[in-house]
Amino acid sequence: MMASSSTSSSSLCATFTKSTANPSSSSSSSFCWKKNECSSGNNKNKNISLTTKSNHHRHHHHHRRHNRRRATVVVATSAEATGEGDGLILQRGKGELNAFDSIAIGSPIVKYFQSDDDTERWVMWYTGRREVGTSGNNSEENVGDKITAATFDHDKSLTSGEIGIAVSEDGIVWRRGGSPTETYRTGGDAEAFENLSVDVGAVLYPNNEDWWVFDTAHVSVGDVHMISSGNVSGGAGGGIYWMYYQGGDKEEVDGVEGVRTRPGLCLSQDGRNWARIEGEHHTHAVLDVGSEGEWDELCIRDPKLLLAGPKDMRLFYHSIDKTTDVSRIGVATSKDGFQWQKNSSGFILDAGPEGSIDDLGVKSPCVARIGRNEYVMFYEALSSKHPGKSTICVAKSQDGIKWERASTPALVFGEDGAWDEGGVGRPYVVPMAENKLRLYYEGRSDANGLGVGIGLAVSVGDDMFSFVRRKSVVTAA
Repeated sequence: MMASSSTSSSSLCATFTKSTANPSSSSSSSFCWKKNECSSGNNKNKNISLTTKSNHHRHHHHHRRHNRRRATVVVATSAEATGEGDGLILQRGKGELNAFDSIAIGSPIVKYFQSDDDTERWVMWYTGRREVGTSGNNSEENVGDKITAATFDHDKSLTSGEIGIAVSEDGIVWRRGGSPTETYRTGGDAEAFENLSVDVGAVLYPNNEDWWVFDTAHVSVGDVHMISSGNVSGGAGGGIYWMYYQGGDKEEVDGVEGVRTRPGLCLSQDGRNWARIEGEHHTHAVLDVGSEGEWDELCIRDPKLLLAGPKDMRLFYHSIDKTTDVSRIGVATSKDGFQWQKNSSGFILDAGPEGSIDDLGVKSPCVARIGRNEYVMFYEALSSKHPGKSTICVAKSQDGIKWERASTPALVFGEDGAWDEGGVGRPYVVPMAENKLRLYYEGRSDANGLGVGIGLAVSVGDDMFSFVRRKSVVTAA
């Protein structure tokens, strides 16, 4: 999704290839878009009651204990100004005490909010995975019954584990924490501490309250939006945070736990304390995997929300064919965000033709609306030319169902020796001033590997389909 920002109109041109369920029937066409103006507004969180009108949407609050110590601060240097670089802005907490992301980090969801005095506040929700057998601060007081993500070794191909939050003043230099949540102090005396601090670190863990629910093994953030809804009591003019996420259970698939994933929903007043909402499925997921033989019977992953219009909410996701390992992208629609209906025609974007940049699969869609009836999708592409090394590509659509691929990728994996030489994926795009776009992404050091850092690339000129990495603010471990 694209976070709101004030932008001016500009031409956005590229060559795209039409895509249908049958990738062999394709042709090329050229077109030019106009990027619409987006209004940022002042998104101020209110003190809002998290209640729902439907009785079956019972919610569970996730409470956290706070550690009032300084969080990890990534400091930029004068050499890290704008310009082409290797892109790394946030790395995993390898070797750090209490790190919930010591093994892997990824799936960045970035938003920024502007106050009345034009002060910017950036927030990133992201996914981390810790070492097996570790649980952050192991004291009974801090662990309680919440931190259980690393008590067993789930599917090794997944970054998914716990969900955390980091903060920034510019979207480049980030303050991160561990598990339990840590407090980042900005300054001032002890009496003013609460007004000068912000919590960072792990904010959502796997669910261990009920054994039958869909997210007992691991969780990973899909998307976060601040929404005012008739289904949620939000007070006068208020909005609350909606988080769609994927959760995995402990059911074994081919001898591996955590492979089957479904999407869930959490609500929050502050983006840190979350209440799980019970979905329609008996596991409390908002959407079930497909029946046997359907394209999405194995899993539903990386759910991304598009607010396409009044009572028009769309959840884009990908699934993996359990026999061929080919990934495809699908969509479900909803009027209220609670009850979802899958596209009746099946997946909406298939793997490309043999020899193409995405012939082994497409995944992790990030979709935004451009103009009245135009959509753009950034997605992760897998190619037989570079096995295990993913790139980020772009597609365009008039209706959000039939897509045309761009002729060139938006961002390729890093050069040999780079921190992200193993692949780039899970894109998230934020529009900026002067017709620029920021592309946040997950980077991997090894082919088919887990995320080792979060990167940032910026668009080139007025071309929203070509990106260069920004100068890094951290050094790869």
